Order: sequence, then structure tokens, then C-alpha cells
Amino acid sequence: MLFQSREFVLYFLPITLVVYFAICHLRPKYALIWLIIASVVFYAIGEIVYSFLFIASVIANYGFARYILNEKAPYRRRICTAVGIALNLTVLAYFKYRLFLGSSFGLVDASGFSKYALPLGLSFYTFQKIAFLVDCYTL
Repeated sequence: MLFQSREFVLYFLPITLVVYFAICHLRPKYALIWLIIASVVFYAIGEIVYSFLFIASVIANYGFARYILNEKAPYRRRICTAVGIALNLTVLAYFKYRLFLGSSFGLVDASGFSKYALPLGLSFYTFQKIAFLVDCYTL
């Protein structure tokens, strides 16, 4: 589903907003949970398989962030931050460049490029997660 699609504008966005404002009025602390659920549902509508990648990567980054914030030894915090950044960039590189490298080495037929779609917003949320880890490290 695209942001300018009829389904998004007429159904998904109004339902999400109405429920959000109702929750804000009744139970404000649950409004963020609703937005997270709506975001995952929106992401899953595009391709359900990639939503599992998205959730797993967010959970992994949360774990890295918790470790970085709770660790007292500076070198361990630095190593954990570097590993988290490296893992995020590995996922990004895999999805962005696997077909390019595969076709360069003759492992993938060039006609297969149109069959594969990238996860929606992969670069954006990867760099957001990296910025989050760096912010946790600098606290």
C-alpha cells in the first residue's frame, strides 16, 4: 500500500487516526503502542515477510541499546555499538547489493532484477536505528 493509494487515504489513515485520538483521550499511555501496531500492520501490508525482518531488527537494536546503556566499561560499550552498526549495515548491504553482486559474478540472471522488491524504507529505518545506537553510546 502506498501513501497516495486510495486504500491508505480512505481507510487506513482515518481508522488509525480515529483510534489513536480515542486512545489518547481514554488511555494516553497506550497511544504509542497503537501507533507501533499500526506501523507494523502498514509495513506488513506491503510484504508480510519483510515485516518479520523489520520486527526482528528493531528487537535486536533494542537489545544492543539496553546493553550499551547499562554497560559501565567504555570499551565494551564501544564494541557493542560497533557490532550493532555493522549488523545494521550488513542487512542493508545484503538487500541493496545482493542482486548487483550476484549478477556481476554471474550468479544471478540479470532478468531476475524485476522480481525482487526491497523492503519498504529499508535505508531509512536502518539509518534511524544506527543513529539510535550512536545516541545511546553518547549518553
